[in-house]
Amino acid sequence: MEKTLTKMGLLLLLSLAINIASANQWKNLGNYTSITQITPHGNNIWVAAKGGLMVYDKTTGTKTFFEKGPGALPSLSVERVLPNMITGDIWIGTYDNGLAQYNGSTWVNYPFPISNVRLYEMKMAPNGTIWCATSRGIYKFENGQYTGYLLNGTSSNAAAWDIELLSDGTLLCAGNEPFIYNPNTNQLSVIPTSTFAYSDSKVYVANDSTYYYASDHGDVAKFVNGVEVDTFHTPGVIVEMQKDVHGNLMLLTQDKYLYTMYGTHTFVPAPDDFGTTTAFHISNTDDLWEGIINDNDVRLIHKNPQFAVETIDLKRFGLNNNWVRKIKPTLDGNLMVISQYGVQKFDVEQNTFVDAWQIDNQPNIEDALELNGKLYAATPNNYLMVYENGTWAELGNGVLSANGVDQMDVDAAGNIWLAGPNYIAKYDGSQFTLFNPWNGGPAYLEGLYARDVHCDKTRNKVYIASFKGIIEYSNGEFSLHNDTNTVGIMQYYDAINTISEDADHNIYFGTIYGGIIKYDGSTYTSWLLPEHVGNQSVSSIAFVGSTMYVSDNLHGIWMYENGQFDSLNTRNSPLTDNNVMTLCVDAKNNLWAGNLSYGIDVYNRNGIALSVDEVPSIEAMAYPNPSTGIFNISLGSADEMEISVSNLNGQEITKLKANTKASIDLSNQPKGMYIARVNTAIGSKNIKLSFH
Repeated sequence: MEKTLTKMGLLLLLSLAINIASANQWKNLGNYTSITQITPHGNNIWVAAKGGLMVYDKTTGTKTFFEKGPGALPSLSVERVLPNMITGDIWIGTYDNGLAQYNGSTWVNYPFPISNVRLYEMKMAPNGTIWCATSRGIYKFENGQYTGYLLNGTSSNAAAWDIELLSDGTLLCAGNEPFIYNPNTNQLSVIPTSTFAYSDSKVYVANDSTYYYASDHGDVAKFVNGVEVDTFHTPGVIVEMQKDVHGNLMLLTQDKYLYTMYGTHTFVPAPDDFGTTTAFHISNTDDLWEGIINDNDVRLIHKNPQFAVETIDLKRFGLNNNWVRKIKPTLDGNLMVISQYGVQKFDVEQNTFVDAWQIDNQPNIEDALELNGKLYAATPNNYLMVYENGTWAELGNGVLSANGVDQMDVDAAGNIWLAGPNYIAKYDGSQFTLFNPWNGGPAYLEGLYARDVHCDKTRNKVYIASFKGIIEYSNGEFSLHNDTNTVGIMQYYDAINTISEDADHNIYFGTIYGGIIKYDGSTYTSWLLPEHVGNQSVSSIAFVGSTMYVSDNLHGIWMYENGQFDSLNTRNSPLTDNNVMTLCVDAKNNLWAGNLSYGIDVYNRNGIALSVDEVPSIEAMAYPNPSTGIFNISLGSADEMEISVSNLNGQEITKLKANTKASIDLSNQPKGMYIARVNTAIGSKNIKLSFH
């Protein structure tokens, strides 16, 4: 069951089918962000999208979504989908991982022969040969092999942005100018035109003598027998060109993504009440299929010649927005997801989003936290926001910098520490204390560009990540640690981006140049990720026991254990995007990774089931709960049980075996939430233990 995201904390109930039963499996919780191509084939409509591939059965209304994985869809950035009319196989072109073939049951991936090739267009000849326009040239794919042409390109950007097949075996290509290329003779002929493109130009063939060229600034040129006979200007950059059954040239532009028609230089916008059009297809029966973005939902719209409308919702999961900024544990042992359009709470037992909060006219939320029954949100424009009794209120206006709030954390005394681009502040629940050079703070607090804040409750210290180094606040005093004044911090690797803490209370700092700094309370130690480069930024660090996971903006996730790094990226795992912004470990030791394109990837690290439906549930209960430290666990049936108790970082606290009743003593542990996993021969159950 799906419902639209509600504002102001209204209940959101969205079922997630997370069925992961074996070890080292992944699940993506992202939604489609736009449709890139619509292709009918028999009774099905194939839909390529930023976010995956879907096939829609026109008769039954069944939607089948394809997941990325080994032997499955090779990428979620699907640019093109084409049927082979001879074999019936489906071929897709991905933006970042080449071509793939689907025979109805299995996938075969054919990556491009060189790395970093971006697909712009693919066309299939009647004999099944596939031609690709890419960022590194033109490729022909035939009999499982690639042949490259114009690999040096016709411009600094690409050999071709678009490609069409002509009947004589030559290729009509869109570069900075239109050109004809003969792959048999390696001859290239530029077609003289009055228009010019810098990028993303398009071509369309009406017949062998008539074709069109569209530039990236909205100009369209018509050619007959290789001579430009007409030009006209469209309301916006053209995304697609097709002819309808009446012979009209139909144009899809980026100008509000309206659907326009070229008649006698007249542009007729189609009804836009469905949202923003990103792709379209006109069938030979004059049916119109459109890909629509509407209120962050992606839909497939079918309009028949009588203009009867069918809307097919393509939202797969309850995630509000794919642009995930942070994932963090909640006070009750669940997860909080902060994305571009608000805050959501995910119940790890029910596998569903159960609450959602969105601030009116404020889509950008950088961070959020719970404190004393209130929800606080860090915003870059509206300062610190607090949600209480169904209402948002703004805090800090007139005190905090106009640049807003980026990150925040809570210290042992319950104060909220805020990091803004050019300030540090503390909020005690009633007033703000701003720290800068003008109110007695040290001079290095000016222009510090704070990126993160972390409260070390064990040592009663606050650490601020800045481009000047590590700023420490302790006993009312600030100190700065960087490569010029602190032993153990590597030279040039003192610009800090993120801060984390492991179960042994070591503090880890991730730098913007691929470095990691560890602080054990007395000594700093630093080292580099294996593929450190100048623009690589460590974005998040998380821990499962002694294993450390590190994300950066280029290489996905690094797993560090036993003194060695292993890489988890889009090429060697089902990770959907290498630009990972945030990492979080849930109560079951599953690793959650949020990125800026495809939402959330859940990595089932130890084979622990993500869904309570995968194993039979049992009757078990804990009492008293909440407790002051002693919990009794009772089993409803006469059976033996094994109980494992873990903290919210996934660290196992205690493990024991019993018959139908057991006692758990957590009085020597920090107060908070714990998870008791009760396993029996007939089923399992997780019980949340609240230690107050």
